[in-house]
Amino acid sequence: MITVKRRKIDRCKQTTMVVREGKRIAAATESYLNANGMVSELKNFSWEFNLVQDAQVNAFCMPVGKIVVYEGLMKQISSDDEQAVVIGHEVAHAVAKHNTPQRCYPYSRYSERIVWY
Repeated sequence: MITVKRRKIDRCKQTTMVVREGKRIAAATESYLNANGMVSELKNFSWEFNLVQDAQVNAFCMPVGKIVVYEGLMKQISSDDEQAVVIGHEVAHAVAKHNTPQRCYPYSRYSERIVWY
């Protein structure tokens, strides 16, 4: 496992946007799962939405609903709708369990351990 240090950005307009859209999409996802008899799918999620200081144009999800958006991607986003597409995409990966070790072994970025500083 590779340890990667990432600087989490806590106070800025972009962080607020990531967290706001993330909470909105997580709530809609939970509502959908509840309404469709999939309550058991929710027990493993603890949603968290983070913006990190990195020039990459990327975002990813970690197990249990930890979503990470790179600052470089935010420079390409100009509206809440565009941010919602990114967050929704990552939430869908989490719900579909694409971030479990068996599913993501070939992708080295998922085997990183992120250390916030």
